[in-house]
Amino acid sequence: EVFTYAAPDFPIWADELLIPVLMILMAVKFFTILYIFMHLKFDKPILTRIFYTGLVLAMLVYIAMLTTFRFWF
Repeated sequence: EVFTYAAPDFPIWADELLIPVLMILMAVKFFTILYIFMHLKFDKPILTRIFYTGLVLAMLVYIAMLTTFRFWF
C-alpha cells in the first residue's frame, strides 16, 4: 500500500486502477490478519463459519444500501 504513494509514476497506478489495486491489497491484508492473529486457523470450524457468515451478510447489506442510494450509477 505504501508503494502506491512512494512510486506514483508506476504504470499500474493509473487513476482508474489505483482504487481497485488498493482494495485488493486491503482484502489480502484483512484476511491474513484475520486468519493468523484472530486464531481462526486454530478455532473450531463452526466458529469460523459463523464469523464468515456474519462477514458475508454485512457485505451484502452494505451492497444493498449502496444500491438503494444509487451509488453505482
